[in-house]
Amino acid sequence: MRRIAKQSVYSLDSKMARTLCVRGRGVPYKSEAKYHFEVFKRFAGTFACEELFPDIAWDRIASHRRQLYVKCLTAVTCLAIGQSYVESNSPVCAKTAFEHAYSDLKDCLKMEQDNRLFQQLLHKFELFHAEYAPAMQQVAE
Repeated sequence: MRRIAKQSVYSLDSKMARTLCVRGRGVPYKSEAKYHFEVFKRFAGTFACEELFPDIAWDRIASHRRQLYVKCLTAVTCLAIGQSYVESNSPVCAKTAFEHAYSDLKDCLKMEQDNRLFQQLLHKFELFHAEYAPAMQQVAE
């Protein structure tokens, strides 16, 4: 799953991180950042898992587990997008991306509490979020 997540994140991340949340000088309004990620969620919910993450061998994953994998990959994608926004000094978008990543990871853990990958991803999220909390605190609602 790690290799799967790493490859798939970059297929969505590189394009979306450059196009989401751009307004004027790169400082979007909070509502626009929220809207962009709602569009992202709709996009992720509209297409089949094979279309969203074509580099994954979906035929090797049981059909009843595919939605869980998609949710996990979506969370990893949001986390990677958030990291890109931090690097590009766009805290509004970073905060929104991290909120979506956190929500999806929590949902994954609710479905499989003992899944070590989900626990590791959540821990990684918490470490990264703590590191950049001061910048994102400025945009807190």
